[in-house]
Amino acid sequence: MRRSLTLATLLAVPQVAFGWELTGWAWEADQQPLHYEISTNPEDSVAEDYPPVAIHAGFQQWIDEAPCSFLTTNFDGFVETGDEQENANDGATQFLFDDPGDNHDAGVLGVTVCRSTGTVYRVLDGLTINRVRGCDIVFNDNVDFTSDELIADGDCNGETSMQAVATHEIGHLWGMDHSCEDPGKGGGPCFDPIKLEATMYWTAGACEPDQSTINSDDIEGIESLYGPYASIQCSNELEPDDPNTIAFGVVPFDLNCIASADDPDQLVDATWHWGDGDESTGLQTTHEYTEGGNYTLAATIEGHDDTCGDWTRTARRIGYVRACDVPEPQFTYEAKSGFTYDLLNETDLSVYGCIFDVQWDIFDESGEKLASLKAWEPQYTFPSSGEYRVVLNVGGPAGTGAAELLINVSGASGCNTTGAALGAIASVVALISVRRRRTA
Repeated sequence: MRRSLTLATLLAVPQVAFGWELTGWAWEADQQPLHYEISTNPEDSVAEDYPPVAIHAGFQQWIDEAPCSFLTTNFDGFVETGDEQENANDGATQFLFDDPGDNHDAGVLGVTVCRSTGTVYRVLDGLTINRVRGCDIVFNDNVDFTSDELIADGDCNGETSMQAVATHEIGHLWGMDHSCEDPGKGGGPCFDPIKLEATMYWTAGACEPDQSTINSDDIEGIESLYGPYASIQCSNELEPDDPNTIAFGVVPFDLNCIASADDPDQLVDATWHWGDGDESTGLQTTHEYTEGGNYTLAATIEGHDDTCGDWTRTARRIGYVRACDVPEPQFTYEAKSGFTYDLLNETDLSVYGCIFDVQWDIFDESGEKLASLKAWEPQYTFPSSGEYRVVLNVGGPAGTGAAELLINVSGASGCNTTGAALGAIASVVALISVRRRRTA
C-alpha cells in the first residue's frame, strides 16, 4: 500500500514497539512551504471556528518541536469542497469535514490520502521515499469531536480531541507512519511507553488530548526524514551489497561498527547496545561476540547541527547479528514396528541460520556403513535384529558436530534413548554449503 499511487492512512479508536516508521512519501524542499486549504463544510460537533484552530496547532507542533525537520507551511484559506474521493487527484492539500459517501464508519477518526508522483525523494535504510504530489485529510463526520480546552475543563463526555487527530493525521501527511500498529492489521504488542505515548500511536482515546503534542519518538522520526539522518554500518556481512544482509561470524568473532551520517562532521557520539548485554560508546567501535545467538543491534547516535541544535537518532536492526558456534547434536529414537525405527533429532535450533545440513550414518556390528540419510528426522528399517551404531552429523558455518548411540534392534516397540555428543569434528559432512564471512 505504501508504494501505490494513492496512499491512505487511518487513525482508529482503541487497542495496540516498532519505533517510529515512515509511510514512504515526503515533501521535497521545492514543495515547501506546504500550501493547504480548509473546507468550509462545517464539523457540527465543535464550534464553527474551532477546526482551523486545531489544524494550525497541529502543524505548529511538527514545525516548532522538531526544528531539525526544517518544515514550513502556508495556509491558503477556505474552500468549498465535498467528499475526499472527489478530490483524490486534484493535487491540492485540503482538510475536509464531511463524508457524504459514508466511507468511514465510527471506528475511524480520521484518514489521510496522499498521491505519490513516483519520483524518488531519498532512500533511508532500504526504504524508498517517493515525492508526494498532494494529500487530503478527512475528519470522520460519524465521530463527535471536542477541543482540548473543554477536555482540560472536565467538560468531555466521550468525545475525541480534534487537535489530537489533526496532529496525528498531519504526521501522516508529512510521511510518518504509526509508531505501533493496529493488531487487526498485523501489529504486535506494544510495550515501550515512548511508542505508546507518541502522537503517531495508531489510535487516540476518548477525552485524551495527549496526542495533540508530539514526543521524542515523533521528533526523531520526522527529523530523520527531513533533516540530519544517521545510521550504522558493520563488517562481517555475508552479502554487503544486499540491504537486508546480516552481520555474521563464527564465535568468537569481532564485529566492527561505525556511525554514519549525511554530514559526518555533525556526529558527536554513539552508544551501542550489542544485544548480548554489553554496551559501549564511540562513533567507531568493536565488540566481541563469544556465544552463539541471533542478536538485535541498536545504536543511539548523537549529533549537532549549527542551525537546529543537538539531535539524536536511533538505529535498531532486529536480528542483525548472527553468531554461530559448532552445532551440538542430540537425538533419540523410537521403535515403531518390527525393525523400523524413527530417528528423532533434538538438536538445538534456537540460533537461526547456524545449521546448514544434517546426515545420519548407520553402521552394523562389523563397522560397515549401511546407509547415509539426509532427512532431519528419518525413519529407517534395519535389515535384522542386532546392535547398530547410529551417528548424527550436524553441520554449519562453524563446523560439524556429531553424536552417536548404539541401538539394539530386537523387533520390540516403544524403546528409546538419547545420543551422546561426540563434539566437533574437523571435516564437514557431504553437501554442506559453507558461506564465507567477509570483512568490510
